[in-house]
Amino acid sequence: MLRKIFNFFSRKNSKQTVSKKLETNKEIEEDWTDENSQFQKRFRESQARIPSNMIDDTNDYLGMASEAKYKAIEALENKQFDLAWKIEHERIMHYTNHALKNGYTTNETLGLLATIYSSLSSILQAEEKHTLSLAFYLYSVQCNGFVNEGVQASIRRICRKGKLKHFDSNIEEFLNKHVASEKEKHADLSFCQSEVVRWESEAPFYSDDVQEMMKHYKSTSGYLSLVNGVSKNIEKSLIENNVETIELLIAVEAEELINIKGIGKVALQKINNSLEFMRN
Repeated sequence: MLRKIFNFFSRKNSKQTVSKKLETNKEIEEDWTDENSQFQKRFRESQARIPSNMIDDTNDYLGMASEAKYKAIEALENKQFDLAWKIEHERIMHYTNHALKNGYTTNETLGLLATIYSSLSSILQAEEKHTLSLAFYLYSVQCNGFVNEGVQASIRRICRKGKLKHFDSNIEEFLNKHVASEKEKHADLSFCQSEVVRWESEAPFYSDDVQEMMKHYKSTSGYLSLVNGVSKNIEKSLIENNVETIELLIAVEAEELINIKGIGKVALQKINNSLEFMRN
C-alpha cells in the first residue's frame, strides 16, 4: 500500500532534482560578482535574515554539532537513553545557531534539523516506544520535505518492529497531505504526535501472536478464521450453526463439531489443538 506513494514521491523528487541541477548550472554560468546575479541576490537576502547578536559570532556550531553527534551515538550504544536524548537536543541548539548565523530560511533550517529528529526517533525505537518513534520520524520526513527509498525502508522498519502494520493507509494519507517542499507550512511535531495517537486509538487490536489475537477477539464475531483448521467454508458452516465466535466454538463438543459440514477428522484435530491453550 505504501509502495505506490513512495514511488510517486521518488519520481516526483527525481524530476525536481534534475530541475534544481539545471537551475544550479545556470547560476554557475552567471558572474557571481555581478550585483544583479542570483547568487548576490540570495546572499543579500540571507545576510538580512541574520540577527544582530549573531553577526560577529565566531563559534563553530557545526563542529559542536558533530562532537555532540558522536557522544549521542555512544550514549545510545550504552543504552543511556536519557543522556542520548539530552545530547541530541543540544545538537538541535547547535544546528539552529548555525542556521541563524548564516541566515538560513525556515525551509533550510528544517532540512538541517531533519536528521536529528530521525535520530530521536531511533532513541525512542530503542526504548521500544514505537508509536512515538513513528511520530518523530514522520516529523523528520516533513522537515526534509520529500520521500525516498531510505524513508520507505525506515517507516517499514518502525512499523515492523512496533507491529504497526495496520497504520499503512493512515501513513499513506499523511504523506500525501502533509509532506511538501513548503515545509514551514506542514512541519509540525505536535500534529505528527496527535495523528499517530489518533491512529492508535482508532485501530483494531493487532498482534503477530495469533494466540493474543484469539484471546482479544474471543467474544467478537468475525474472527473464527484465527483458529487453525477453520477455513472459509468451515467458518461459513459454523456461522450457519450459530457458532459465530471463538468462545462459542470452544463450548462445542467434538462429537457435534464433526457433524458440521466441512469438518473432518484432520480439521477437527487442528481446531482442538489450536483451542487447547484457551481451555486450560
